[in-house]
Amino acid sequence: MPRVIVALATLSVLMFGSASASAQSWRTGFSKLGIGATEWLVRQNPMIVGSDTCCVEVNPNPDPNLRSPVHQILLAVHGIYMIESLKLDELVERGIHEFAFIVQPLKLRGATGSSVAPVAVR
Repeated sequence: MPRVIVALATLSVLMFGSASASAQSWRTGFSKLGIGATEWLVRQNPMIVGSDTCCVEVNPNPDPNLRSPVHQILLAVHGIYMIESLKLDELVERGIHEFAFIVQPLKLRGATGSSVAPVAVR
């Protein structure tokens, strides 16, 4: 059963799918952020927006004149980082709602993204 979890402190975590989703449904079988939801999240003032899915935003965008507007709104306009493909099911199953979130990106010059190894410390 799909579920949505939004935690609004310094980190907004969105959990749209489930751990049992098939590889095919992992890319297509879940909700994604559109412009309206993104604007709402921005007003909550998060430092990071994360998702347990491969894609934070609707892609392709319903408006063919827009390319990755959620990424543009979050990162380019507001400096809010995004993390995709977070493994959140164990936190949900254990009822863990508060934790210190530690993440360090790879040290790459000129890159616009990298793999990370996030850790939830309780």
